[in-house]
Amino acid sequence: MATIPSLFVRRITQAPDAPAFCIRSGDDQAGLGRPSAAHPGWTMYTLRDFGRHVSGLVRRLYALGVGPGVPVALVAETSHMWAAVDLAVLALRGVTVGIHPSLTGR
Repeated sequence: MATIPSLFVRRITQAPDAPAFCIRSGDDQAGLGRPSAAHPGWTMYTLRDFGRHVSGLVRRLYALGVGPGVPVALVAETSHMWAAVDLAVLALRGVTVGIHPSLTGR
């Protein structure tokens, strides 16, 4: 049975330069995207860009001890960064525990 991370890797292999998503240019915290020619003011991430970002997160999370069955609390608004961390946790066979910021009383 295919896993979500394995399907993601397969898609990157098939079309690495395909657009994964676009975000407003000022929101590109990871700095991996590139300005979109088709959409001024937006930054485009290709599947390759996003895959590299997820790979870096996998290495960092592994160094912190994330592995099979390890729960990882993720307190964040829904975003491309949330998706990247979730994919990295899944790649390590960890368990993402999503906590929306509104539940923390902030």
